Amino acid sequence: MKKQIYRGLLCFGAVLALFSCKQESPKVTLSTLLDEMVSVDEVTRLPYPSYTVRQVSSYDRRSVHPDSAFWFANNDGFGIVRTDTVNNRIENVLFDEEGPGAITRIWLTTLNKSGKIRFYFDGATEAQWVIPAYDLMQTGLVLGKGLVQPHTSYTPEGKGGNMLFLPIPYNKSCKVTFEYPEGVEPTPKYYQINYRKYSEGVDVETFSVENALVAHSKIEEVDRKLLAPPPVVQGSQTVSVLEQLSSGQSLAVTGLPQGSHAIRNLAIRIKVSNPESFAVVMRRVILQIEFDGKPMVWVPVSDFSGGGAGAPYVESWYLSADGKGAMTSRWTMPYQKEAKITLINYSDETVGASLDAQVDTWKWDDRSLYFHASWKQE
Repeated sequence: MKKQIYRGLLCFGAVLALFSCKQESPKVTLSTLLDEMVSVDEVTRLPYPSYTVRQVSSYDRRSVHPDSAFWFANNDGFGIVRTDTVNNRIENVLFDEEGPGAITRIWLTTLNKSGKIRFYFDGATEAQWVIPAYDLMQTGLVLGKGLVQPHTSYTPEGKGGNMLFLPIPYNKSCKVTFEYPEGVEPTPKYYQINYRKYSEGVDVETFSVENALVAHSKIEEVDRKLLAPPPVVQGSQTVSVLEQLSSGQSLAVTGLPQGSHAIRNLAIRIKVSNPESFAVVMRRVILQIEFDGKPMVWVPVSDFSGGGAGAPYVESWYLSADGKGAMTSRWTMPYQKEAKITLINYSDETVGASLDAQVDTWKWDDRSLYFHASWKQE
């Protein structure tokens, strides 16, 4: 969509001042991209080889400039790059990018799934991968819910969409098209395609169904891991605090080990005596974290849990929350010298607060990144 409003008000990011690396870039393959998806350490490091993250979608292409007559045009669902005629077929081009690159996520939905999605790699004139419907559940590959997820409204024959997270790398180019069946009246085809664009010269192994079938064991392993939170590193040190916090009071974690370490697991529990004020209190208790003397995190605990207003139940790979005030973060948070974690109660009520931080040793290098979390409400 042209204008995206994301549900999560929590923004994670990382900053690095300088990075240089002269060794040859590693080859990007389906296998390396799958490994990266389930590496809690890789996300803490500056990507190498580097890439930019981009998106194309089904937004109304008439909306091009605030001064144009169609700036507010919103006929979403019919937005495409162009139409191509291939072997006397009219194909709607959804995605057409020069490589090297990799599609990392496809989201789509429609009321009528009939038709065909085709993938053309590296300038091929014949499609190398054909999906026999506007439906990512019908890729022909054996994928679990970690890598392809139907929407709650999904039915195989009727409405509803799905999301595909299987990486689709390409070396030179990738084009994705959709063909309506002959005689079928076009209906809205909503989509978002997220992808990486690598620098020229990066060696990328182009996706193929044959390669995906060969990598079946790897795909199955990653699928399984994505549906189960990563385990806590054995041998890590746990630092805990527990206290009643009156309005305006703060609770600081002391005793975090100094030197190069990483917080591997952060568990927070807020006990609110009045259930009716739970949502308000969870928005007004703030988590503040400093790494190496620099403020990196300032977020209400409700939003740090990934649930947002009301602090509801959440279960994801990096974050869990029970909807009752307990939450666990599995984001790896490295630091070079020292870390400071503080809970601040800006609510009008006294709350019970506890925090457990599991910390392990860490090797900081020129690709290492600090963890950031910020919050904004609109």
